[in-house]
Amino acid sequence: MRTLITLSTVFTVSLTAHAAVNITALEVSGDVVFTAAGTLDLSSLTFAGSGLAFNQINASASYLSMGSGFADSYISVTGPSSFGTSEFTSSTTFSGDGIVFTSTNLLVPAGYVSGTALSSTMTFEDATLESLGLTPGSYTWSWGSDSATLTISAPAVPEPTTYALLGGLAALGFAAWRRRRG
Repeated sequence: MRTLITLSTVFTVSLTAHAAVNITALEVSGDVVFTAAGTLDLSSLTFAGSGLAFNQINASASYLSMGSGFADSYISVTGPSSFGTSEFTSSTTFSGDGIVFTSTNLLVPAGYVSGTALSSTMTFEDATLESLGLTPGSYTWSWGSDSATLTISAPAVPEPTTYALLGGLAALGFAAWRRRRG
């Protein structure tokens, strides 16, 4: 009997899990790439009208706009006050659904139905997180039982042991070069 209760509890928890969109910002081959994927539940939000998605960020105002086109605007969102220091910066390329987050609003593709999969990417060519004024960390917009999280990942920094290994390899290479030369 105890096993049956435990299994039904696990099943109930999995049914009540909320929707979410996860967004990442990474440095990739000299560019900064934003990627978003997931689903959203709009049931606890208030429809506020229509707007546009513009493929840009304003980190100092907690504004993230991915994709393009007309969008439905909803209020009652609580978000971060900022995720960096940049002003409006437009992406070089983009694709996918228009999704916009501000500190108080959410915009989704016009006619979006809760639970429908969303995905979007945008790229800032020849950029770094630093040049875009982005502060590494995790930033969450939330409403009702739903949320969206932006994760800005700092570029990997080599460990001191990596530098020691490279220094040792350079010394071996120099010694071999001197031996061949002399």
